[in-house]
Amino acid sequence: PDPCGTTSVMTKELIDTLSSASDKYEMEARLTGAIHDILTSDSSCYYEEEVGDGKEKTLYSFCDRGPEKTPILLDHKKLIRTTANTLPCRWFTREGLRISTVEQLEAMVEKAKNNSTAPSCANPQDADGSCQDDTNGIADTEIHLYAVPAGRVFLFAPAYVGEIFQLDH
Repeated sequence: PDPCGTTSVMTKELIDTLSSASDKYEMEARLTGAIHDILTSDSSCYYEEEVGDGKEKTLYSFCDRGPEKTPILLDHKKLIRTTANTLPCRWFTREGLRISTVEQLEAMVEKAKNNSTAPSCANPQDADGSCQDDTNGIADTEIHLYAVPAGRVFLFAPAYVGEIFQLDH
């Protein structure tokens, strides 16, 4: 499926915001707020709900569907509300690993950088032997995070029958 939103931002400021999280619940609240703030304007990561006289279309409305539509899981009382006073999303990798620390996120970025292709050079025989990538290395470095609304369980399915996931052990 197509992503509901994308961003090309992974700044030191974002890492600093997340690194002060004391546990996975605070990490989820901070990550939800951070992703909400940096999603591109054409994002469709929301759940349309009535708010006053209009409809709210934000990531927060996707993460917190309200008391009537949020199942209560065993750790519900441990969830930390976002700065918008909503329940946070839980964040997972494609393989189903829950993102609970900033170190995991940094490791994902490093792994993606190492697996990305090298920039193509117009003239690989430059006099100084260097090759500059005009995208600053961002275009080829992708990580995929999956937001799961509060009270929901992450289920993943392969892209095709027989797909093999490469998992680090």
